[in-house]
Amino acid sequence: VALALGLADHPGSARIVWHDTVIETSAAFLAVCVLGIGYGLHLLLRLWHFLRNGPVLWQLNRRIGKMQAGEDNLTRGLVALAAGNAPEAGRLAVAARKTLGNAAAAQWLQAQAALLAGDRRAAQELFRTLAAQDDTAVLGYRGLINQARRAGQWDEVDHLVQDLQKAKPATPWLSLVRMESA
Repeated sequence: VALALGLADHPGSARIVWHDTVIETSAAFLAVCVLGIGYGLHLLLRLWHFLRNGPVLWQLNRRIGKMQAGEDNLTRGLVALAAGNAPEAGRLAVAARKTLGNAAAAQWLQAQAALLAGDRRAAQELFRTLAAQDDTAVLGYRGLINQARRAGQWDEVDHLVQDLQKAKPATPWLSLVRMESA
């Protein structure tokens, strides 16, 4: 707008000589042509970028959408778990596992929903799966230890505590569990 106002206040002419060709026009028309060519080049560059990176960006956006849906399912599943709604928590945990894969949080939610529903065998299998992985071992063992404590299986508690001690010796609550089971 400032360029247009400046050219309107101070009209002038432009002369371009290239080899045997001479172009004479107004400065305002030349400025509009330069801006138009620049904008056209910008659009071509954007089109090239879209054609080159479009599929990757589309896949990335889909993946981000799936992750957000999985996180939403986890959040709603935790709320259902806190409300004591085992079927809803289990359904949301399964939905979260479908979108997030075998994420530890989704497995833990599904195990807790199974416990709430009274399916101790399914919960135990999920906790064992978590315990078998190095990064989620504490989650799995804690679930298994709590199940064994509720069932009064103190030998199993000691065995699980020893296994966790070998896998993750710096777990702070292990000494408390040992004192309670002794």
